[in-house]
Amino acid sequence: MTMPESKEQSIQIIGMEDSEQSNNETEYVERPVYADVEQHDFSQYQTRERYNEELPERLQKYYQSAARDNDLLNMRDDIALIEAGIQDSVRRLSTKDPGELWIKARMTYRDLVLALRMQDDRESTRLMTLLGNTLEIGYTDALAWQDIERKQEVKRKMVDTERKRMMDMQQVITTEDFMKVVGSLVDSIRRRITDEDILRYISDDIRQVLKDQGM
Repeated sequence: MTMPESKEQSIQIIGMEDSEQSNNETEYVERPVYADVEQHDFSQYQTRERYNEELPERLQKYYQSAARDNDLLNMRDDIALIEAGIQDSVRRLSTKDPGELWIKARMTYRDLVLALRMQDDRESTRLMTLLGNTLEIGYTDALAWQDIERKQEVKRKMVDTERKRMMDMQQVITTEDFMKVVGSLVDSIRRRITDEDILRYISDDIRQVLKDQGM
C-alpha cells in the first residue's frame, strides 16, 4: 500500500506513559491514541499547481480551481454534459426518414433531367431548389448522426473510466482510516498485554512500519 509522504510523527503507539510505581506494579496513564493523527497537518498533500505560472492569465483561475477540486477525478458531471450534447444533437434531427429523403431526391433529380431536356426553365429552377433543400436536410441529418455517434463513444469511455474509478475507490484506504485501524489494533494489544517490555517492542515495530510507509 502506498501512503502519502508526511513528516515523521512521534506517535506514542501503545498510548501509555509510565507513571509512579507502587506496590512493585507498573501503573500506566492512558492518552488518546488518535491525538497525534487528529493534529497532523495534511495541507502538505495539496497540489503544487506546477503549471500555473506558464498558463495565460485568463486560464489561471480555472486551473487553480481545478487543482483545488478534491472531486476532480469524478466524471459524473462530464458524463452528464456529454449526454446533454447527445440530446441536443437528437433534437436537431429532422422528422424525415433517411430512406424517404433518398427516394425524394432520386425522383426530383429524374424530373429535373426531363425539365432540362425540355428547356423548361421555370420547372427546372423549381426542381433544382427542391433537390437542393432535400439534399440539405439529408446532409444536416448525416452530420447530426455523426456528432451523436462521436459523443456516444466519448460517453462510453467516460462511463468505463468512472466505473473503474468507483471500483478502485473500494480498494483504497485513506491515511486517516489507516491510522484508525492501527489505533484499534493498538487498543486491543493494550487490553491484552501488560508486560511493559513487550509493549515497548510492539510499539517500536509498529512505529517502524509506519515510518517505512512514509507516515
